[in-house]
Order: sequence, then structure tokens, then C-alpha cells
Amino acid sequence: MKKIKTLSVLFLAFIFSLGIMFLLPKTAKTSADEISFYSESDKDWNDFVVNHPNPAQQQDFNNPSYSAIATVYNWYTMEESEKLPKYKEDRDFTAIPTIAVTENRWWCAWMIGGDCEPHIENCLAIGYSEDNGLTWEEPVLIVDFVGEDANNARCSDASLMYEDGRLFLFWTQNNKTQTRYQCMYRLEILNHSGAKEEITTTTPTFCTYGNFWKITKLSDGTWAAGIQCNGIKWCGGFYIVSRDYGATWKYRGMADNPAQYSAHNEISVVEKANGVLWQVKRIQWESKQGVEESYSYDGGYTWTDFEFTDYPLKGPGSKFNFIYTNSGNLVFINHDTIEDRKLMTAFISKDKGDTWEESKLLLDERNMVSYPMVDLDKQGNVVVVYDMGRETNREIRIARFNDQDIFAGRIITEGNYIKGLVSIGSDNIDLVSVKENYKEISLIEGASLSVLNNLLPTTVNVTDWYGNEYELIGFWNSSKVDLTKAGVYKANFVSSMGLPENVVDVREILTATVVVSPIKDVKIVSVSGLENKTFTVGTPISDIRKALPSSITVKDENDTEYTVYGYWTSEDYIDEKGEYSFKFNIVSEIPTYVKDVDTLMQVKVTLVGGGCNGNVNVSVILLPLLFGAVLLLKKRGLN
Repeated sequence: MKKIKTLSVLFLAFIFSLGIMFLLPKTAKTSADEISFYSESDKDWNDFVVNHPNPAQQQDFNNPSYSAIATVYNWYTMEESEKLPKYKEDRDFTAIPTIAVTENRWWCAWMIGGDCEPHIENCLAIGYSEDNGLTWEEPVLIVDFVGEDANNARCSDASLMYEDGRLFLFWTQNNKTQTRYQCMYRLEILNHSGAKEEITTTTPTFCTYGNFWKITKLSDGTWAAGIQCNGIKWCGGFYIVSRDYGATWKYRGMADNPAQYSAHNEISVVEKANGVLWQVKRIQWESKQGVEESYSYDGGYTWTDFEFTDYPLKGPGSKFNFIYTNSGNLVFINHDTIEDRKLMTAFISKDKGDTWEESKLLLDERNMVSYPMVDLDKQGNVVVVYDMGRETNREIRIARFNDQDIFAGRIITEGNYIKGLVSIGSDNIDLVSVKENYKEISLIEGASLSVLNNLLPTTVNVTDWYGNEYELIGFWNSSKVDLTKAGVYKANFVSSMGLPENVVDVREILTATVVVSPIKDVKIVSVSGLENKTFTVGTPISDIRKALPSSITVKDENDTEYTVYGYWTSEDYIDEKGEYSFKFNIVSEIPTYVKDVDTLMQVKVTLVGGGCNGNVNVSVILLPLLFGAVLLLKKRGLN
């Protein structure tokens, strides 16, 4: 009996253990030699990399791309002989920007040099704006390899971080490839609020093996990143943290089992409710997904296996980004398609990414837009930089918007914009402003096209990026505007002579937004000229109608008066004694949205009993007479 009890206890314990296993969050699988890295003490990341090499990659940690120190120039103090064409005048490649907002400037860094990526001449340009991104001083700094190291190492994939009044720049160093010999270097930009000639930096220093694309500051102040290190494992979602402004990094855990088409670990780390961490990672376009995700419920020590995500967390296999706004909403920047790098769009979530609103803001519809990076400005607006046409247009673009703009589906906040310009390497010249005011036109549903045309000028005066002014004469194409249906439409100005050479309207300066609003009912609040009437039974209804007024005066809730004409009808009238409602039916012109909600345009008609001339029932008169005659005859007979 004792043995049976013991077995029962063991069986119940086994069942209880199984239940606990199913209830606990799914964690990443670990091998015997990896188990120590999931303990509750952070490990030095670089020691971990050196001690756990991937033989398939055959990493040589003495390679120059790990140890070479890049040169940092100030554009305004460097020798003219050092100003290579690729730094300014002849940029054959422009890509992968990053953004950081300081106290008085917006700083941006991006890749230039060479004619593609990867290229041994890839280097970094850094500049700033003092007018909320409208104009840029660039380059101010250049980070590049010169001398013996020029053919052994290159700079790519910059990331800016600003905290406690200090501005830091991180970047990836490689050799001629993208996937081998990767590490991260770091410097601090000094005097970043000072005169451009006085801006300097610390000497670049090595900080990590591998490479990351974004640093997330957690609620406790920790800097966190998802890092790729092919020297250990191909496309593992390694999670690292720093508490010294990124000078050193600690390893906590790894999200494993990536999708079949994982290639570039461009990971965003998002802190969700209750401290849950969310790694969201890029995968290649062949998956027809573009995004996969993993969760940690213990501060990043263990992670669920990667899984595919639902819309809008899809994409064509390209970098994306997240940022919380001051309202607590989570904004997601990515392509609104899985086919191509186009339709750069901002999505928004009110519950930290659990669900997503239908509202979204299209930032740039063009093909070859990619790699957004984000920050918040001092007013709480989202600032996004991205590249467009890395080897063709060679543009770094910028957008500024807020929650309300996303919910509206267009820029409605004064001072915000899309398709701003940081840098351009082609001959294209942006139109940037127009003198006439037609940015947004509001009409009521049912308005005529002539009303719209009267609000649109046939001559517009525009200014380009370099301050050149042009007077354009033309017409408006309103074919996509449906004035019979509420919605937001666009009308485009067509210049009769076309645009000047190389001038382009990327920012849609020559486009008017036409907002067609639904007709809102306006209530009638008072009626004059009406009084109730009394008629005798048998009065023809035509006479009743004639006796009622053929015109009345009404006033709506906007205090607008109308004199209206019409006729009277009744749904309950019968030719008997009683009270009946007669309703006034308007036949004259009055706005269709003016409504008699409270049924004020009516009168009461009362029918009362009438004389012989009325339409009286004969039996009512004859029966008493007949009854009297019978009584009279009976009386005579009795006598």
C-alpha cells in the first residue's frame, strides 16, 4: 500500500511538471555548451565571441577590419587635398542614414563612397540641421580609412545615440565583404552644439564583435541591441546590453531557430508592457514575410524561437524601425508591401504593438526607398530618415510627423512634412515651396467642379532647393477627385510648358489635397407663419389645403432663415370629427442638408360637427323623424 502511495505521488508530480512546462513561455533551445550563457549573470560579449568561434566562418580576429582605426575629419578644417570627390561633389553611393536629435540640432550620418555596397571605399558623412530638418549643413565630419588601411577596411551602417548631453556615433567595420570580419567602433562627437569649425571627436575605439543596426534605450536606462555575429552562429538573434554609453557590451541570451530565409539580422528591440522584450528581425523577401519575432519574459536571458508575424509586420526583406511617441503609441516604419522596397509607411499601435490601427501615413511611394531610422524631436514629433535610389538618385530623405498625422492619413500639423531632403547626389533639383495657398481645400459632398476650379489658381509661383523662382502657367487635373463622395483626394497642377530641366516635384508642391466632407444635417429650430385650423366635417380637403399657407419662413440652427414654398399632405386624415396632422412639403430650393428633424413644419386640423349643408349622414336625421311618426300614429290609434 505504501509503495502504491509513493508511485501515485511521483505520477502526480510528473503530471504537475508537465503542466508547468506547458504554461511557461516557450524558451529558445540550448545545447550543453551554451547553457551557461542563459544564467542570470551577464557575460562579456567579446569574450563570448572569441571563446565560441564558428569554424565555418574561420574568423581571423587579427584582420585589419577589426583593428584598423578610421580617420575622422572636420570638413571645414581639413586640407583641401584631403577632400576626395566621393566626400561631396561625386558621391556615387548614398545610403543607410541614422538620426539623433540633440538640444539645438538634428544630426544625421550616412554611408557614401564607392559605387555600391559593399565597396572598399564605403565611408561615412555626418551633418546637422538647425531648422527642424528643412536645410542641412553637410558634411561636417567625414569618417574614412586612409593610407595603408584604405584597402583593408571600410565603414558602414552608422548609428547615432544622444543621451545626457553626449552624442555618440557607432558604425560597422568590414573588409571587402558584408558578412565576414564585422565589428563595431564608437566615437563621441565633441562640441556638437558649437561652431561647425570647432566640432571634433574622440579617437574611434573598438566596442563589439559583430554588428547591430539600432540601439534601444529601455525604461531602466539600459541600452539594448540585437546583434548579428556570423563568427558564432548564422543569423542568431543575440541580445546584448550596455550601461556605459555603448563602450562595452554584455551578453544575456539568444533567440534561435530563425526562418529559412534569414540573412541580415537587422533587429529592433522593443520593450512592451510589464517588461516583456520583443525582438523583431528582418528576413529576406523570398519568405514572402519579411519579418519574424521572438519574445523574452525574463529580461532577455531566454527567448522564444523566432516565428512569422502578421500584417502590418510584413515586408520585402528590408530594414524597418519602431519608436514610442510621447503619447505611448508605438509607431512602426516599414514598406506597405512584400514585393519591393517602395511605399514607405508609418503604422501606429495604441497597445504597444499587440494590435495595429487601420490608420497609416504614406511617407514615400517611390521604388528604391529603404532603411528608415527614427528619433523624436523636442516637440514630440517622429523624425524619420531613409535613403532613396542608393546608386541612382542617391538621396537621403527625411519626414517629420506625429500621431495625429498618422490617424488623419496625411500631414495636418503645421510645420510637419514628408519627403524633405538631407542630401542628394544626382542632378535632380527639388521644388520646395509655392507662393499660392492651395495646400488643402475643403468642400461639401455634392459641390460642383466649377466651385473646385474657382479655388485653384491657373498660375503658380514656385521655388526650388537652390532658391530659384519660377512662374508656371497651366491647368489642374482633377480626374481623381470625386465630389459626390466624401473622402480625401488629390488634384495635380500641370504646367503647360513642363518643369525646368532637372527640376522635380518629389514633395508634391504642385498637388492640392481636396477634402470632400459628408453633408452634415442642419436642424430647423423655428417656423413662423403657421397656426392650427378648425373645419366642419364634410369640408373638402382641397379647401382645407387652400386655407393653409402656401409659404412659410423657417430658421435653422445656424440662424439662417429661408422662405420656402410647398403644399400640405396628411397621412391620418379622414372626414370625421377629430384632430389631424398636416405636414408641409417643400418644393422651393433649399439646401438638402437642412432637415426638419423635430417636425416643426406641420399644423393640426380639427374637424367638428356641421349643419345640413354639411356632409351629414341621412340616417342621423331620418331615424328620429321616423321614430316620432310611429309614436304619433300609435297615439292616434289608441284614441
